[in-house]
Amino acid sequence: MITLVAPELERYLTRRPTWIGAVVAVVVWGAISLMLGVEALDARYPVGLAAYGPGLIIVATAVVGAWGYFTAASAIGSEQASGALGTWLTFNPTRGRVYATKLIAVTVPTLVLALVATTLATGWALILSDRQEPGELGDLMLMAVRGVLVAGSFAVLGFVFALIGRSTLSALGVLVGWLVLVAMQAFFALALGHGWEWVGLERVIGEFLFNNESWVSHGLGIDYAVVVANGFLWFGLVAALVAVAAAVFARRDLH
Repeated sequence: MITLVAPELERYLTRRPTWIGAVVAVVVWGAISLMLGVEALDARYPVGLAAYGPGLIIVATAVVGAWGYFTAASAIGSEQASGALGTWLTFNPTRGRVYATKLIAVTVPTLVLALVATTLATGWALILSDRQEPGELGDLMLMAVRGVLVAGSFAVLGFVFALIGRSTLSALGVLVGWLVLVAMQAFFALALGHGWEWVGLERVIGEFLFNNESWVSHGLGIDYAVVVANGFLWFGLVAALVAVAAAVFARRDLH
């Protein structure tokens, strides 16, 4: 498997959308983190670790996750559009192995970049904070780990949606559709006030990453039972989509 993954990784990392996208993602994440840092340094009151730590990790997760989603979708989408995927199968006809290899190749770089970004975010939060409550650093580090997993799952989803839909645009369409639903629920929440309750995937991800809405004034105080429950829900959905995509890939005519 390693002999198959290595060339796929090289091909993925040397694609123009991958490395240019990585540069853009790093610049965006760095700019937002710097702005948050300036805000914290200008504060006229003591800044706790919980004030900026979760926000910095969420930004890192979102930016790297978006990079992973788009580049993974672009990689498998272009291979299908050009016919390269069918050619690849003539050299290695075991479809299950090919599917796993390509999925690993587009997921691992996102996990690595997310690990670097969330680690730096945690360190930056420590530099900015004047105080921290007992156990907060451990909670923040665990949140960073969850951020890495969420970012990696978005790379998986980008790959899966583009493979099922046979193009990069299909993955973009799914994402746009999701964002439209989020915008609609925000509109109804504003119009109906507290009478509107929405349970969407973005809420599941938020509850998995960080489920305490009062963290600024009351510390982190994470409820890990909620985290675990939402983690099972989110990654169970991702695993189901991976299985569906594998079944589609195994039966699809690529020649």
